[in-house]
Amino acid sequence: MTATSLHDLPNELILHVFALFPTSTLLSLTPVSHRFHHLVLRLLQARLLQAAELPDHTLLLECHHPSQKYTEAPLHCPYLGTPVLENREIGIDGSVGSLSILRGIYSSYQPRRRRPDVPVRKRPGDIPGSRTHQETSPQPESSSPISGSISSNGPILEPDTVKQIISLEDHELFSQLCATVNLVRNGPRMGLFRSFVSMNDESVVRVWKNWLGRRAVVDSSSSLPSADTIDFGISYDDTSILLPPCKGRNDKSVANSIQDGIAEDESILWFDLHKHIGLRVNVRETKWAGDPMMLLTNADEAVSYEVEYKEMIVRTSHLLLFMEQSLKQQDNTTGKAVVFGSWDI
Repeated sequence: MTATSLHDLPNELILHVFALFPTSTLLSLTPVSHRFHHLVLRLLQARLLQAAELPDHTLLLECHHPSQKYTEAPLHCPYLGTPVLENREIGIDGSVGSLSILRGIYSSYQPRRRRPDVPVRKRPGDIPGSRTHQETSPQPESSSPISGSISSNGPILEPDTVKQIISLEDHELFSQLCATVNLVRNGPRMGLFRSFVSMNDESVVRVWKNWLGRRAVVDSSSSLPSADTIDFGISYDDTSILLPPCKGRNDKSVANSIQDGIAEDESILWFDLHKHIGLRVNVRETKWAGDPMMLLTNADEAVSYEVEYKEMIVRTSHLLLFMEQSLKQQDNTTGKAVVFGSWDI
């Protein structure tokens, strides 16, 4: 009787076995054979796309001036899209080097403020089941996927984009922004989380005055992209990206071009040296009514800029590792809790 090896099994059974391993273990199996490399690549593509959509999770962004550390509320970041994985015109085959493409894929998320909870007074005679009752009355549908988005236990988000005012005196060369990104798993009620994982330590990003002035000029004079360019960003009201045809370039080169364009985009403020998490911004200079009429040629002036948070860029493979850490953190919970309080005996 001949022995049956693992390579004799069909791909469906091998995929079921590989699905039990974490991502770090799967990566160590890729050098075994070309077949294992191709199967692991297929499984990682599915995991990356699933992790990017944040199932039962929420990304919370804290990006503010150091003086607003205890007053600024965290921003909720709903999912926008992942161009390389969702675009059907780009195919990632199982050839050698495709893992590096998966590692460089980025996903986009739209920072939004949480709408404050305002108590609503109930009208007299408004009983449950009636036409005028708040819970039974039909809610107006919103055309935007971001504005007015309501989940079963999630908050209602503001439709407007988040804007930050950065003011610099004449002697200041830069300002600072404290940035922290947390991956939380929603709990049974608002404000309760089943797991809480910090994706980066509190980063302090320097925003230089020269960079703000240069970006303000570029953003004010920017026009719509032409047919020969590739848009690396995702608009929150249109999550589908159509790439123009590139002559003489295969799918792998197109994917590399998108990733290189994101990594080298000057409008992104990166939170770390490895460029795992960044924030794409739009800068606009604001004029003060008390600005001086005349200045010396070698004298600097106080400036103020309005920085708009367009989208947060997250490396999808980096997000996948923290997603698995969050799921593992939830599985390790014992269900016991320590309650602090004082009671009269």
